[in-house]
Amino acid sequence: MCACERDEDSNLGMAIELFNGPIVQEKVRDSINRFRKLHSAGKDCEEVVRELYMAASSRPSTNAELKSSMDHCQTASDLVSGYEDLCWVLLNTDEFLFQH
Repeated sequence: MCACERDEDSNLGMAIELFNGPIVQEKVRDSINRFRKLHSAGKDCEEVVRELYMAASSRPSTNAELKSSMDHCQTASDLVSGYEDLCWVLLNTDEFLFQH
């Protein structure tokens, strides 16, 4: 198969990779990813959530998004697990998929 035969349209394989694929899983679990660095640097939950929204959607979170994201992260088994969940959510939003 040559590069000229590549299809630029998304397909089921691409969607499945974003929803639960190993590449995204590795990035979310990477010990030196963005939210783990922020967490290790002592940033509070609000700062981390704001940073993740800005990175994923190129805009600040709304007040409602910030509140629900912080509520989830703070009630997860630990903050890092909450941040992982938030990353999965953000990476699977239409806003992320169509902007990045």
